[in-house]
Amino acid sequence: MDGFTKAAEPFNGRDSRGRFCPGTRPGPGRPRGSGRAARLRESMLAAIRVGDARAVVKALVAEAKQGRVAAAKLLVEVIKQHELVEIEQRLAHLEEQICRRD
Repeated sequence: MDGFTKAAEPFNGRDSRGRFCPGTRPGPGRPRGSGRAARLRESMLAAIRVGDARAVVKALVAEAKQGRVAAAKLLVEVIKQHELVEIEQRLAHLEEQICRRD
């Protein structure tokens, strides 16, 4: 076998050194909610009752009103995260509607 004839290999998006070629699309990555943080969140949510959560939120708001910076930062972060989740849910819903039309 000379150096020029090579068995046809399926193109896998990599060059001869194993690096990705320009224009190769990335894979889907790890599914959302499959990590340790998601498992921790699920176990915490399972342990908290509705009344407990309300009491914690009321206490956090009271602390923020008294000038506790850490409590205020936490409230702002929770609100921002909630807004991001809502936006992601809306986008997913719109994507589903678009896919159904096609």
